Amino acid sequence: MLLFPEQPENYTWKLSREALINPIFRIWLAEIDGMREVYGLDQPLFTALLRKDEPMLKRVLRTPSTSSDSLISNGIPAIHIAVFWPKGLELLLRLRQDADINMSYDGKTPLDLAICISGQTCEQKHDILCHSCGCAESLKILLEYGCRLTRYTLWWRWNMYQRSLNVVRVLLNHIKSWREQLTEIARRELSEADCHNIGIRESSVLDHAAPKVIRKLEARGVCPSKELQLDLDDYRLSPQSDGSESSSLYHDLHDTSAMEIAFKLGFRDSDVFYQAETPVMRKFLRFRYYEWFLDHGVDITNLVPLRVESAPTVQIPDWTVAHHIMSQAGTYGDRINTYDRLLLKLGNLDLGDSCECACSELEGGCSPLKVFLIPQMRYLGPILDNLWHLIKDFDACGPMPPTAAVAVIRVCTFEVLGIRHTCCATGSCYNEDFSHIRDEDESLLVELEELMADFKDRFHFKEQSLSQFMKGYWKDRMEQNKQEKDARRLSQEEIDVAASLGIILREESPEKEQISEEYKREYTCVWDVVEDCIRKLDEIYM
Repeated sequence: MLLFPEQPENYTWKLSREALINPIFRIWLAEIDGMREVYGLDQPLFTALLRKDEPMLKRVLRTPSTSSDSLISNGIPAIHIAVFWPKGLELLLRLRQDADINMSYDGKTPLDLAICISGQTCEQKHDILCHSCGCAESLKILLEYGCRLTRYTLWWRWNMYQRSLNVVRVLLNHIKSWREQLTEIARRELSEADCHNIGIRESSVLDHAAPKVIRKLEARGVCPSKELQLDLDDYRLSPQSDGSESSSLYHDLHDTSAMEIAFKLGFRDSDVFYQAETPVMRKFLRFRYYEWFLDHGVDITNLVPLRVESAPTVQIPDWTVAHHIMSQAGTYGDRINTYDRLLLKLGNLDLGDSCECACSELEGGCSPLKVFLIPQMRYLGPILDNLWHLIKDFDACGPMPPTAAVAVIRVCTFEVLGIRHTCCATGSCYNEDFSHIRDEDESLLVELEELMADFKDRFHFKEQSLSQFMKGYWKDRMEQNKQEKDARRLSQEEIDVAASLGIILREESPEKEQISEEYKREYTCVWDVVEDCIRKLDEIYM
C-alpha cells in the first residue's frame, strides 16, 4: 500500500488524534479496504461505528461480552469513534454501561472531541449561533450520561478549536441548570440573610460565590456534591477555588462570543477578583476583550496590584484597571483598533497612580494615557525620527481633549530630553532610588517645564490639532533644542578639570556616534553617568 512505508508483517499503525478529528480520514477508514486493518480497527464494533451502520451496531452490542477490553482496539476506545455519530454514541452508552465515558485517548476525552468537532458539523460559521442543526448532539448525550466537566474543558478546548457557538450555549446552559440546583439547596438549608451575605442573587446565576455556598452548606452538615452526585471538583458545582477565594466563569473564557452567551444566560460575575486579578486583567488579550468588558460594566477605577516581572512585589497604591488595560494595549494591542477606540474610551481619564514623575501632567501621578504611550515610544525608537508613526492615528479619534493632548506633548518632550522615569511602575530599574535620580536630572526637569510652558501657550493659541502641532512647531522646537546641545563642546580647561576629578573623557569615533537609541536604552546606566558628568560641569562653569 503506497499510503504507508514498508513495515514488519502484521504491524498496526497508531491513529493520532489529528487524524481522528479529520473528517476525510474517517471516511477513508470507513470505506477503503484494508485501512481499518492497518490501524487495528477492523473489529465488528469499530467497523459498525465508522460506517455508521445502525443494524450492525445493535447486533454487535447485543452480543454477550464479559470484558470491557472489547471496547478498545489498538489502544483506541470505541467511545472516541462513536462521538462522531450521535446515534451510535447513544446506543453504545445505553447498551454497554461499562463504557468509560471519561477515558482519555491521546490527550482527548470524548467530551473534548465533541466540542472540538462541533464546528465541522455546524451549519453556521463558528462565530454565528445556529438553532436547528445537530452539531451539539454528541455533547448533549455525554452530558446526559454524566461525563466529568472540568475547568480545563472550558479554558483550553474552547480556545484551541473551531467549536460551534451552539455547543457553547448548550454547555453553559447545562452549567446554569446545575448551579440553580445548588442555589435551591442553599435556599432550603440556609436563612435568607445567609443566602444574601454569601452572594446568592435572584438576578444572576451562582458563579463566583459558589464555593462559599458549598462551604456554608458543609458547615451545616449538608454535602452538595453527594446530594447532586457530582465529584467535588466538577465545574457544574463551582468554578476554580483555592479555599479562600474563587474565580468566575469569565476567568476561564477567552472568547467574546462565549462571554456574551454566558452574560445573556445570567452569569454576571465579570468583574470579580481571583488571585488579585479580575478577568479583564489577563495578559495578552486583544482589544475586543477589553472592549467587551468595558461595555459590560467593568469598573475601570478598581485598584489592582501592579505586576512587574523583574520585581513582583512592587505595588502602586492607585494603579487602576484603566492603567492596566492601557499598559497592556500599548504593549500587545492591535494598533489599528487601539488608537481610534481605546483612546476614545480611556484616553481622557484623570486617574493618577500617585507616583512622582515629571513625565505626567497630572499632579497625582501617571494617567492611563501616559502608560499607554510609553511602550509605543520604546517600540518606535527615536521620537523625532518616528513622530509620524506615533501620532498619525490621533486625528482619526476626532478632536483630542486639551488635557489629553497636553499629556501627549509632555511625555514626548520628556522622552526627547532623555529624562529618566521615576514612575512607580519602573521602580525596579533603579532600585527605587527616585529622589537621587530627580536631583541628578534637576536641570533637565527645569528645561522640561520651560518648554512645556511654551508648548501649552502655542498649542492653545493656535487651536491646531495635536498632529498638526506636533509635526509643526513642537518638532521644529525640539530639533532646535537638540542642535543647540550638539553644538556645545567642552573646552580643554573643562576637560582638565574633569580629569582632576577622576573623570576621563574620550572623544568618540565616527562609528560610535552612530550608536542607536535602542542601544542607548539598553545601557541606560552608562549613558546616564556620562550625561550626569557633563551636567555637573555645566553647573560649575555656567
